[in-house]
Amino acid sequence: MPSLAASLTTSSALLLPLATARIQTHSSARSFLLSKTSLAALKIEGPRVGRFDAFGKPMTMRGHNATLVVLGTFLLWFGWFGFNPGSFDKIVVAQPNTADQGNWTGVGRTAVTTTLAGSTAGIVTLFGRRLLVGHWDALDVCNGLLGGFVAITSGCSVVEPWAAIVCGQPQLDGGCGAWGLIFTGLFAKEEFVIQAYDSGVSGVVRPYGLLLGGGWGLIGAQMIELLVIVGWGLISPAMEATPTLLMQRTVDTPPRFYGEYMRMQNQ
Repeated sequence: MPSLAASLTTSSALLLPLATARIQTHSSARSFLLSKTSLAALKIEGPRVGRFDAFGKPMTMRGHNATLVVLGTFLLWFGWFGFNPGSFDKIVVAQPNTADQGNWTGVGRTAVTTTLAGSTAGIVTLFGRRLLVGHWDALDVCNGLLGGFVAITSGCSVVEPWAAIVCGQPQLDGGCGAWGLIFTGLFAKEEFVIQAYDSGVSGVVRPYGLLLGGGWGLIGAQMIELLVIVGWGLISPAMEATPTLLMQRTVDTPPRFYGEYMRMQNQ
């Protein structure tokens, strides 16, 4: 029979790819978690008053200040440069076999990928909405920019600039965070992964992007993380809302649509 030490060694070898594969996701995972939690909460609470007409058709919510929306978007854009390039925990690092003493290349590349992904997403949203609704909309461009920033944040330090352009192209409603997790598992470059997480260390082997020949280790870890976030985001709001829903069953529910109000009046 194999010894306990041998069994532990085998188990560690099987779990190591998952334990070390996941790329730190920052706002991609957090935004995806918030979107799933919000979706579950909206399903429980229902729509806002005035969001839909009596026939269930979506209504445009008035009162938004386009100037402040654009200003806020630029403030977030500027802040993202401190969030992504500024997230390197080691900058001054003694590199092996070179006189380079820092991660300045990684910091600069991260700023470039962040800019390219957000800009690409904004341009795609600009022309995409023009084709879909027939007019230009600055507010949609702001949403597209922020969606691109959210998506690239997961892999901003471990992908090539051309991959960042790919990241910014598919703008999915409510799916930018999820796409960012999957994108990293597909396009992360081995050299950049080691530079970002094991800078200055020789002989390190880490999983990297599936489409770049890195196998299924990284994409598998990212998908597991994605499923955990979906599960937590859908279950936790339901658990928190259950006592409130039980209390609401004891009182009459007010009408949320004009059509419901009219039916109650005719009864």
